Amino acid sequence: YLNNERPTELQFDLLATIKKLEDNVAHGPDGLRNEHIKVLLHKFNDCDAKLAIPRLERHAAQFTTGTLPRAYYWAQRASRMFAPIKDAVAGKNSREKDGPPDVRPLGSTCVYARIILTAVMSAKAGDFGEAMWPHQIAVGISGGASILTQGIRLIMELHPDWVAIKIDISNAFNEVKRHAVIQALADEPTLR
Repeated sequence: YLNNERPTELQFDLLATIKKLEDNVAHGPDGLRNEHIKVLLHKFNDCDAKLAIPRLERHAAQFTTGTLPRAYYWAQRASRMFAPIKDAVAGKNSREKDGPPDVRPLGSTCVYARIILTAVMSAKAGDFGEAMWPHQIAVGISGGASILTQGIRLIMELHPDWVAIKIDISNAFNEVKRHAVIQALADEPTLR
């Protein structure tokens, strides 16, 4: 456990998240699809089937507290990689005029872990927004993109001699140190 503290159980609504799941979403390496989880919402007469959702919720609670075996988390965070073509025209969006079209590499993680993480983020979005404001405006900040756009526009009007530059850092997400992120989250009590 981080900081030698046993994690507290998070409060989140897994059932509400399952009800909102879309069909025909990419499956992960385990082959599980949203439709496989949504079927558990049906009304069953069988006693064992009636326990499926409560057991799933209990397992999700264990998942979020980090009390399951490490190998389980490793398996749940595995991803299936695929690379759709950005533009099917040969030479367009490629480094060479007659080269192959550029692709966008994507990864699809296990559906079950995605569902749990979506439920947790829905429950904790306000806390994330509060704790990380003004450094980030994407999570837990209603209208965050508009705030950013309007803020830049306003600051440029106030300072016409300034210049706004957008920088796209190549491979930025892969350069983040996971341990540093986990430690920062552990150091903020509202995000535990």
